[in-house]
Amino acid sequence: MSNAQAEAKQLRAYAEAAGRDPRAIILTIRVPMAVRSTRAKPPAGDRPLFQGTAAEVIADIRLYQALGVTHFVFDPTVQDLRSVRENMERFADEVRGKIEAGRSHAASVSGHPRSKPASR
Repeated sequence: MSNAQAEAKQLRAYAEAAGRDPRAIILTIRVPMAVRSTRAKPPAGDRPLFQGTAAEVIADIRLYQALGVTHFVFDPTVQDLRSVRENMERFADEVRGKIEAGRSHAASVSGHPRSKPASR
């Protein structure tokens, strides 16, 4: 059992012990997220969850959805505004639609819609 699975199981047990319905608890995770461009070389070492190719980030989201997480809050991994925007665009283009198409009705992945340039 993974650490995340154990923590979700423990939280459900705490809820039951307190007389609460564990299904009424909204599980949210807040983590740094980066969708790496397919042209970018992966960093050395172990890949942090929610950081990698679109397929890897999608797999991480689905793993946590299976544990009952219904809300995701993603923080940037860098402070450079251009890089943050590019990451958000990759997420919108390569991840969000695939998660929404395959998600259960209870799960949600929040993000900001891509802004479009004003027409002249």
